[in-house]
Amino acid sequence: MKISTMYPNFKPAVKFWLDGKNYSLVSDDSKKVSFMIPLASHKKGFDYYELDNVNGGVVFSLVTMLGFKTIKKSSSKIINDELPYDDWRYLIDEVMSPHLRSEEYQALKKGYAKTSTGCFGMLAVLFISFLLVIKNL
Repeated sequence: MKISTMYPNFKPAVKFWLDGKNYSLVSDDSKKVSFMIPLASHKKGFDYYELDNVNGGVVFSLVTMLGFKTIKKSSSKIINDELPYDDWRYLIDEVMSPHLRSEEYQALKKGYAKTSTGCFGMLAVLFISFLLVIKNL
């Protein structure tokens, strides 16, 4: 059974927040309901408003992606029962507001993507430092 059938108030509530934006429904099945909005600041950037099937309940998430890289993900607690329309709107806002105000999101909105060197980059820096220390001995 589709999640949107089990939680019929979710779609109208999320559409309240997406109205007027260039959104599209990208998934509506038994595992996920997902709406996608392209980001104006990045050609390959998207926000996904998702309701995922988890442990017999659902979790609402807002995921910002740049290509295949997740920039920021914010999620609600597990919801086990259908909520009234206004409660869905409140829950979506509760997840959405801090997500959209976050440092990562604001940087992306201004055209920047926060990057990190990751484990490989840190190992490379340490290795090069080690070689320089040995050379100077």
